[in-house]
Amino acid sequence: MFKAMDDDTIRYEGGIETWKETWVNAIHEKSKLVTVDNIIEWTGGTEQLTKELTNPLHTEVLFYLYEAGASLTPDKSDEFMRMVAALSKGDCLYIGGVIDYRF
Repeated sequence: MFKAMDDDTIRYEGGIETWKETWVNAIHEKSKLVTVDNIIEWTGGTEQLTKELTNPLHTEVLFYLYEAGASLTPDKSDEFMRMVAALSKGDCLYIGGVIDYRF
C-alpha cells in the first residue's frame, strides 16, 4: 500500500479497499471466538476481538497522527488506518520522528 520515497516520506499507492476486506474477515473470525464461557475472561474471545478491532496491523507501535487541530496522543493502528482510508493514491505521509522508550 505504500512506497518509501526517502527516509522520512512514504507515498500511498492505494489498496485500502482490499485491506478493509481482509480486516472485516479477521473481525468475523475473531467474533466466532466469543462464547458464553469466555465472554468475561481477560484472555477470552472478547479480548481477542477487541485487539483485532483496535489494532488491525497487529503491532506494538503506537501512532502520533498530526492533523490540523488534532491532539498529539498515541493511537493504535485502527486510527492510523482510518487516516489512510481518507488518502488519495499518490498522497505522501511524512514521518516526523520515531519515539522509543522502555521502562
